[in-house]
Amino acid sequence: MLKKLLKHELKATSRYILPIFLILFLFTILNKIILGLDIFKGMFKGALKIIPGIAITGYVLSLIAIVVVTFVILVVRFYKNLTSEEGYLMFTLPVKSNQLVNSKLLIAMFWTVLSILAVILSL
Repeated sequence: MLKKLLKHELKATSRYILPIFLILFLFTILNKIILGLDIFKGMFKGALKIIPGIAITGYVLSLIAIVVVTFVILVVRFYKNLTSEEGYLMFTLPVKSNQLVNSKLLIAMFWTVLSILAVILSL
């Protein structure tokens, strides 16, 4: 039964967290293109010099957001699923309460490790 709980919790959290990973991926690719290639070094003149700054700012903000938003989403889901009105329905499932908490904890650890790996790999 723990496998089913993990599957449903992973599906529920991935719809919020995966778009953040996509944003980080897009900003990483954008920065690699703008800052990594030599063909753009002489291209930015005048008002266009702000484009690399905007790209770097978006990248840094997405690095911060992926860690913070992942943590906030996981804490809010834990609270809503176990202590609010939705928690009343969760505890009517034919599973032990420690399995409910363990499924939330394992998925939280999974997303936390994955977000840290995404930050490290994007550098």
